[in-house]
Amino acid sequence: MWWWPTGDFRDFSPKLASGSERPLGRIIFGIVVKAGGTHPDISSHEKFVAFVRKAGVLAYANPAVGSLTGGMVEEMLKRPEFTGVERRPIKGMIGDAIVRGDAEFGGGAITEILMAKDAEIVGPFPDDLGLHVDLSAAVLKVSAAPGDAEAFLRYVTRHEAAAAWKAGGVIETPGK
Repeated sequence: MWWWPTGDFRDFSPKLASGSERPLGRIIFGIVVKAGGTHPDISSHEKFVAFVRKAGVLAYANPAVGSLTGGMVEEMLKRPEFTGVERRPIKGMIGDAIVRGDAEFGGGAITEILMAKDAEIVGPFPDDLGLHVDLSAAVLKVSAAPGDAEAFLRYVTRHEAAAAWKAGGVIETPGK
């Protein structure tokens, strides 16, 4: 079985068992603080931008070491509305970096933030920024146990699994 971000630039379809692709869900992005830290209002695009500009710096996972989500935050911070905000790529997971004190605020995938003990999610990035990763899974044509892989896919994508995915930071893909 293979997991990948949906819409990835590579065409995997020749490597996948026909009809086996299943959407898994969407990973949204959020702002993280150390437990007990300030929780600014980021409930709209305007409030989010005002918060980031006032903070003056936003930490994120370093894209130079292969962080897809860090690269997405870095690209967002290059937008004109974030001019003057210090971009601070950090080592490791963003939640852990905020708990270590690398910055007061960080941005990244909620799935990564949830893994950090003593970190709190302030809230999600506004939807209109487009920062999310849609995930899919499929059985590979060369799978040694395609029946088992297909059964596993059915198991992890059944309706009853949605609560477990959500607890880990993966929500239902809108429109699916």
